[in-house]
Amino acid sequence: MSTPADGKPPPRRPVSKSTPRRRPASTPAEPSASEKSVDVSDSVEAVDSVEASDSVEAVDPVEESGERPSWPPGLPPSNRLPIAAVALGIASIPFGILTGYLGLVCGLLAVIIGILGIRQVRRGAATRRGLAIAGVVAGGVGLVVSTVVLVISIHRINDCKQHIGHTPSQKELTQCARDHI
Repeated sequence: MSTPADGKPPPRRPVSKSTPRRRPASTPAEPSASEKSVDVSDSVEAVDSVEASDSVEAVDPVEESGERPSWPPGLPPSNRLPIAAVALGIASIPFGILTGYLGLVCGLLAVIIGILGIRQVRRGAATRRGLAIAGVVAGGVGLVVSTVVLVISIHRINDCKQHIGHTPSQKELTQCARDHI
């Protein structure tokens, strides 16, 4: 591999998982009949020159970027926080509509976990920034929906209390809701 005049190696193209990586040949090609009678020292030099020309240079990620990644080279980082944030954020919306309080819990967890996922991405320890942001947004929507449902529910309960004159039972609350008071 030749190097430019400045002494730095040319940038390497990232290798995808679907493209097989070339490996240097572990044994030199079969020598011809005339080379078999050559001295042993010549054979060693010939093998060294073949290995040196066919070898693949290892690229140190520190040399290219200036900082060491926090995951092993060749392996993608594992960041499951954004997936959890999106799942909780999406779940917080129907839970917020149906129950209110469960939507608040899921939405709050989605926002917290999504922010933790974004922080990991900023440090360079993980990927999936878009999913982390989506989890924060979905969790925020779930929080808003849950809060609105809880405020409406509390308002209706207070209206029923004033209409009935005492703290209503579950049966009285159901009847009050049917009457749209």
